Amino acid sequence: MSARPEKISNEIAASHHLARYRVPFHEPGPDAKIGIVPLANYLQQAAGEHAERLGVGAAHLAGMDLHWVLTRQFIRIIRQPGGGEEIAVET
Repeated sequence: MSARPEKISNEIAASHHLARYRVPFHEPGPDAKIGIVPLANYLQQAAGEHAERLGVGAAHLAGMDLHWVLTRQFIRIIRQPGGGEEIAVET
């Protein structure tokens, strides 16, 4: 994902983060749906936003020579979205 996804809304609590994005029309493949790699990119984007809000994001940790690494994901795909559709990512 070369460009940042269009952010629609964001809700945050200490242990919960919900981000909504609109899938750009250039992202779907020949089947008109986005694949697992773009979906994983949205998950990583939301995880990074959540970490920033909690004060443990990349920018904050870089000043202490620390980094965070996403080591595990639980992915529940109800339906693969297509271009122009809104997706919700919850961490």
